[in-house]
Parts: sequence; structure tokens; C-alpha cells
Amino acid sequence: MPRARVDDIELFYTDGGSGQNVLLLHGWACDGTDWSYQSPVLLDQYRSINLDLRGHGRSGVPESGYRVRDFAADVAKLLRQLDAAPATIVGHSLGGAVAVALGVEYPELVRSVVSIEGAYGFPPEIAVPVVKMVEEMQGPQGLDVARQFFLSSFYTTLSPAHLRAWHSRRLMGTPQHVVWQTCQGIFAPPDQFALRPQAEEYLGRLRAPLLALRTGEGAHGLAGWEESQAGNRASRAVSWPEHGHWPHQERASAFNGLLVEWLDGLQ
Repeated sequence: MPRARVDDIELFYTDGGSGQNVLLLHGWACDGTDWSYQSPVLLDQYRSINLDLRGHGRSGVPESGYRVRDFAADVAKLLRQLDAAPATIVGHSLGGAVAVALGVEYPELVRSVVSIEGAYGFPPEIAVPVVKMVEEMQGPQGLDVARQFFLSSFYTTLSPAHLRAWHSRRLMGTPQHVVWQTCQGIFAPPDQFALRPQAEEYLGRLRAPLLALRTGEGAHGLAGWEESQAGNRASRAVSWPEHGHWPHQERASAFNGLLVEWLDGLQ
């Protein structure tokens, strides 16, 4: 199994196919199996690299290093080790934020960014309940607190029941300190861009073209905001309000078509 040594940890990844470089980044308390619905298409047409972020899946589990910029630094080192830059970085949720951070902090490594339900652009008032939830996730029932948040926030009536079961079981197998520190690492650092207006300033610094996909209630407004803030005029945003937080799983064929159209349209 391919593993890369990045500073003090080993990162598990798969690397296959040939052509344009595409790197896939999963979300909070998830792993690279999230991209199973995309892998056949990507491996047939592109070089596809699928990574388990630190603390997740089959990668090493250090005691710390779970801020968005920590994850981005890991990915930047992996891209250099694999001679896989520039790449289109496809990220879901936490992975979307990491993809944007890569584009801003390491622009020479990034050809474009595809952000699916990226973990940024939240209203400032969300900070108080997030702090409370992070505190609760450190307690004896912490993983169940996170699981209940998943179940109450990330699905619609169109979301297949098997996704809820898959995601919940995987979350409950994630080390507890990884779960709460990763959530904290999105919202708490002084240089966070999860909240507006920090997200507006940060997105404005992104020079690579951005394809953003937003789902659920408020998707239209959030997609319009994201497109307007992106620093590259070639950026675009799409909204699928009827779907839940994992549109690349709920509506895989349509998402794959959108992704391939984007990749093939890059100059």
C-alpha cells in the first residue's frame, strides 16, 4: 500500500491513471472511500490521487496538527513528493476548505479547485454553538455528539438511508481527539476563514479558478456569494438545494459529469 512520510506521520494514498493531475480530499471524520463513486471515471481519464488526511482512515494519527492549514501543508508536501503538481484539488467539506487553503498558500501547486460544500462562509453567529459542541465532543459521549450533529444537519429526504449508516459508523471509529480537534481547527484558529468576513478576504486571494457546489437549504444564496467572492473570474458555482451534504454520492452520475466538464474545460 502506498504511504508517504510527511514530517512525523505516514499518509495513506492511492495513485493511478494518467493525464491531468487530480487530488481528492475527503471531509471531517471521513476518508478516501468517499470518492468510490468518482474513482472509475477519474482513473480512466486522469491521474487520480486519493488521500486519507492525517488522523483519518488509514493514515497516521498524531496527537495534534488538525487545523485547516496543517492539512494543507501535508498535502503540499505530498504533491511535491509525488511530482503531481499542478493539480486540480477536489475537496468535500473540510477537504473543500483545505483545497482553498492550498490554492491560496501554495498557488504553484494548484491548477484549479473544486469545492463541494466547503467548510467556509458560515455566518459569525454560528461560532458560539460550535464552541459549545466542541466542548461536548471532548466528553465521554463525544463521538455520539458528533454523530447526532451529522444526522441532524447533513441529509435531506432524498439522502439514501445507507449513507447515514455508512457515515455514522465511520465517524464512530474515528479517534475522538481527531474529531473534536478537527472541528475546532476549522473554526477556532486566529487565521480561520470558516466565518465571514474572513472567508471573503481569503477567497479573494484565490487565483486558481474555483468550481463550487452547494446543497441543501440556502444553497442558491451561498453559491452566489461564493462565486462573487472568488478571486478568479473563471470561477463558477452550482447549487443543488434538494440534496444533502454528500452530493457526489447522492447524485454521483451528475456530479461526475460536472467534474469532467470542468476538468476538460481547463486551459
